[in-house]
Amino acid sequence: MHRQLSLVVPLALSAVVGCAKLHINEPLDPSAAHAADQAYIYGRFDEIKGALNMSSLWIRLEDVESGGNFEIQVEDGVRVFALTPGTYRMSEFLVVAGGAPKSMLTFMDVQSTPIVPTQEPFRVEAGHAYYLGDFVGHADNKLVYTENTLKSRNDTFAETTAEVKRSYPSLSDLEFEITTGAGPEVDPAPSANTAN
Repeated sequence: MHRQLSLVVPLALSAVVGCAKLHINEPLDPSAAHAADQAYIYGRFDEIKGALNMSSLWIRLEDVESGGNFEIQVEDGVRVFALTPGTYRMSEFLVVAGGAPKSMLTFMDVQSTPIVPTQEPFRVEAGHAYYLGDFVGHADNKLVYTENTLKSRNDTFAETTAEVKRSYPSLSDLEFEITTGAGPEVDPAPSANTAN
């Protein structure tokens, strides 16, 4: 099943927004040992963009219990992220402008688009890994703006899980499950654009 969100942020918007701090959840190193007190989320996250495009796509997740947020970047293929056990939901897609290094943790937040309809929260437990979906972001460079599109699908659970088990051998004995929010449906898809 395929879902698509198209983000085109107006040029005027980039002039009025301020710097927003991203609370980045970095992907797990494939050689990392399994932590018994951690839960894990995973999926396939790829972005296709031109050499001149400096924007990036992110998925924001909300900790339903604490109200906090963190972000994971749409890039680099199959990735796994460690989480504290709790209740979460995918809340927004972000287009982030500029090429600042992640270590600065401050980016220009160009467009924040809520996921519609609101996704069901999902519970994660220690010793389990939860599939979010497979996501592909595409940045299409126009003359004076970039059209950003994010597509998701949730019908590749078996293939993506098998790749996680191969790439992260210390996690191969976990219980693997599909989250209730996998492959979010976004309807209607908003339109806007980012300046090049």
